[in-house]
Amino acid sequence: MSSLHLFWPLNQTKKTGIGIVSISKSGEIALAVASFLPNVKATVWLNGNIANAVFPLHYKDVIFSPLTANHERITVTKSGILDIRDALEDPMVKENRASLIPIERASSNFLFVVSEDDRNWNSAYYAEQACNILKEHGKTNYELSKR
Repeated sequence: MSSLHLFWPLNQTKKTGIGIVSISKSGEIALAVASFLPNVKATVWLNGNIANAVFPLHYKDVIFSPLTANHERITVTKSGILDIRDALEDPMVKENRASLIPIERASSNFLFVVSEDDRNWNSAYYAEQACNILKEHGKTNYELSKR
């Protein structure tokens, strides 16, 4: 994440901070970057996850455990495509909370944009939970847009 500092010397970079745009799997990484680096001022999160999924995520001495998948919840659509929307365990359940990205630490403004037709993640649920977490911590630096 310290590679973001490579942008500071560029003339095109505003010195007040940077923004991040993410989609799907990169959403959790964008949330982690915003949570740990104070120079991130805006984070746009499109159909992502609020917890680390699939592989452990490391930042300095912090390791986020991955959410595991329940393969029995994977279905196949009529067209033969795997529907993995509900495969991951719920990050809000006590035993899975170690995978949650601590977005309440962030000073970034957040825009959560979700398609309710997303079949890769339950991104509408994740975005609602992200807003709930921020609200519970007294934050108002977020907006949710569902399509």
